[in-house]
Amino acid sequence: MLHRMLPLELSLEFESRPYTLGETIEVVVEMQPSADIQVRSGRLDLVCEEHYTQRGVSFVPDFYASNMQISGQTSHVANDRKEQFVHSTIQFMEEARLNGGATTTRRVSLVVGTEPPPHFEESLALERDASSAWTFNWTLLATVDVARGRDAQVKREVKITLPK
Repeated sequence: MLHRMLPLELSLEFESRPYTLGETIEVVVEMQPSADIQVRSGRLDLVCEEHYTQRGVSFVPDFYASNMQISGQTSHVANDRKEQFVHSTIQFMEEARLNGGATTTRRVSLVVGTEPPPHFEESLALERDASSAWTFNWTLLATVDVARGRDAQVKREVKITLPK
C-alpha cells in the first residue's frame, strides 16, 4: 500500500538548555503512525548552519562638478552566505513495523561531536570587526525512512555553546 499522506507523525522532546561540544543530548522520539507502516530506519542528526554576513556602505557618485563638489548616493551592500552540515548523528531505529494508532517511543542519546564548526576559528578572528560575522544555528532533525511512503521528519532548534 502506497501512503500518499504523511503516514507518520514525529515529535522530539529533550531538555531545553545550552549544550556544549562533547556533551550528550538525551532525546525522546515519539512516532505515531496513522496506519500500519513498515519503517526502514530512523536517524537523529545535529545539523549546524553557518551564516556569514558582511555589511558595508559604498558611495556611488552621480557626477563630478568643476568646483570639486561630489554628489551621489550611499548604498548598503551585504554579502550573505549559508552553509549547512550534519555535525553529529545516530541511528535510533532499524527495520520495524509500527502499528497504526499506537505510539512508539525511542530514547536516544546523541553525543555532540567535539569538533567545532569549520568556520569557528574564522568567527573568533572576526569578533572585533563590526561589519562581518559568522553565526551558528543548531537544529536536531529526526528522520524516519518509511517503506512505500513519504519519509517523516521533525526538527527543533537546540542551543550549542561553543568555546571562546
